[in-house]
Amino acid sequence: MSVHQVLDKLGVEYRKIEHPPFLTCQDVVDYGIHREGLQCKNLFVRNKDKSKFYLVILPAAKRADLKVVQELLWETRLSFASEEDLAQKLGVCRGATSLLSAMNIKDSNVTVIVDGEVMRAESVAFHPNVNTETLVFAAGAIPKILNYSGAGWKEVEL
Repeated sequence: MSVHQVLDKLGVEYRKIEHPPFLTCQDVVDYGIHREGLQCKNLFVRNKDKSKFYLVILPAAKRADLKVVQELLWETRLSFASEEDLAQKLGVCRGATSLLSAMNIKDSNVTVIVDGEVMRAESVAFHPNVNTETLVFAAGAIPKILNYSGAGWKEVEL
């Protein structure tokens, strides 16, 4: 099922914005395209022995401090996962990773970490597993989406 079909099934109202391919949050600024909703960073990291992976979602304006994330998750060392890991664990390529990638998680060793600021936003904007469109929807739908995906997740303050 596509992301759009899942959101429709869950009754999540969204607005679709088509745009050129974006690989980073800076691309939004560079292209001069205003996106509605809170713009987020989506980081895919792993622990030292690749036994656990984390999809970390935080506001784009917030500094991503992996040492803080490590401490919150009781990990000794986190590093960015490879493009191969992205494809295998989330079914996406670099630039298309988002909270909506949780719908592709099949392994129990992948956990979604969502910053509390994202959860408290009025609306959020995420790629639907492709980087040529963005879906804007109420942040209140995040738990419903993550619970439907079956992925383990937790809300933290980063």
